[in-house]
Amino acid sequence: MDVITPQQTPDTHQELTPATKSVVSRIPRPGVLAILALLTLVRGVLYLAITPAWQGPDEPGHFEYVALLSALGHIPKPRPDTESIPALTVAINDAARSQRFEQFQRPIDIQRLDEQSPPVLAGPREAGYQTPIYYLMLLPFFTLVRSQTILVQYYTLALTSVGLGVITVVAAAMTVRTLLPANRWAQLAVPLLVSFWPNQSFMTTRINNDNMATVLGALVFWAAAVIIRYGPRRWATLALVGLLVLAANAKGTALFLLPVGVLAVALGVAGRSSERVRTVLIRFLLVLGTLVTIVALLALFVPRVAGILLSLAQRMPAASRGLSWIISVLQTFASGQQWQAARLAENGAESLYIIRSFWAVFGWGRYFLPQAWYFAAAAAAVIALAGWVKLLRPSARQAMGWGHAQWDTLAVMVVSIPLACIPLAARMVFDPFTTFWHGRSLLPILVPVAVVLVLGWYQWIPAGWRAHALQWFAAILVLLDAVSIALVLLPRFYQ
Repeated sequence: MDVITPQQTPDTHQELTPATKSVVSRIPRPGVLAILALLTLVRGVLYLAITPAWQGPDEPGHFEYVALLSALGHIPKPRPDTESIPALTVAINDAARSQRFEQFQRPIDIQRLDEQSPPVLAGPREAGYQTPIYYLMLLPFFTLVRSQTILVQYYTLALTSVGLGVITVVAAAMTVRTLLPANRWAQLAVPLLVSFWPNQSFMTTRINNDNMATVLGALVFWAAAVIIRYGPRRWATLALVGLLVLAANAKGTALFLLPVGVLAVALGVAGRSSERVRTVLIRFLLVLGTLVTIVALLALFVPRVAGILLSLAQRMPAASRGLSWIISVLQTFASGQQWQAARLAENGAESLYIIRSFWAVFGWGRYFLPQAWYFAAAAAAVIALAGWVKLLRPSARQAMGWGHAQWDTLAVMVVSIPLACIPLAARMVFDPFTTFWHGRSLLPILVPVAVVLVLGWYQWIPAGWRAHALQWFAAILVLLDAVSIALVLLPRFYQ
């Protein structure tokens, strides 16, 4: 992927004040990036040391998948005939018991699970259900410690997740550097926010394929920023295509990256075309987006329209999991059941849980920060959105001096946020009474969310205060980290 240097940017507007330069310009950019990566690595190891093994969502199942790949030599068969190895199941259960799994999770008797025939895993099985990309990536690391104990194998794979977290932060930093090469404040604030995001801090120390979706999301946005700003260069485009192929096969929550990638390439081509061609393409995309939104709203409010769309969807020849979801949603729309009071109440409760757990949750989704931190986060988000109201005023846009490519990149990031929410909203509509979805499903949009928040806050900071504001921002994130450890992790796991 192309590495962008300050000399390549066409920007004439310099957003650095002398006070800010005195803080951020004394350290070379590669040095700052290395410090951010090292900070993320050290914090990941700290979280990994504090939190007992198997305390991330579905970790026994994710670990078993990798171990089965190693033992069987092939991908386990799909459900319901997924292959298992009784001795492996018992070994994982015993390792979970040694880490007080029964104490921290729902009431469970692992001994009774071991005594069943065949033994039952202490956690949902993932083999035969999840796509194998993430587990194949972990397999070489597992092979290195295949002869070691289960816990050594566990921590080896967990350290690999920490590495994915480091790559995510680096990709976030490079995305902002490409998008805003003159704004050193944002170049530091965005990767810091990504690194210290509580849910991300916890998940990157756990064995979970959501980490693969998250790092792919960060890399896709980096590639998209390069392509939109500098055109569809060969290596950047090939990198984007490869990342999209991985995303399509990594996890369903990463599928929204496919339209994001297509949109990025279209805007990259438009940026290298004449102004007339660019205008026509932008208008086409706006019209297309408007039509899709209108049709979706009509299906939501008019059962007859939903019935017509349902008939069309049922005639499609290629069956897939995504298509089955669409059919289920349309069936609900066609019946008008989405407006039942019980469903609406459950949807509201789940939406609140997803938002809270996207920001900060630990364990299997049971342990939260003190309530005040969620109100503070909500207030900070409102302030950021109000900052965007200032930013989008014509006078402010002109003062920023951004080109078409920068606004196009921001537009892609903003559009990606509702796109990532569609699968969650769809599942809530047709089946609101099952287990709530975890906010980690939205971590692939962590970079766009961080960019939106940081740029919104930036509008409220007087130019002379930005250096000190960055210091205070870092201090708040460190305090948040200390609160997560001192008030949640340590009391929950070391009572």
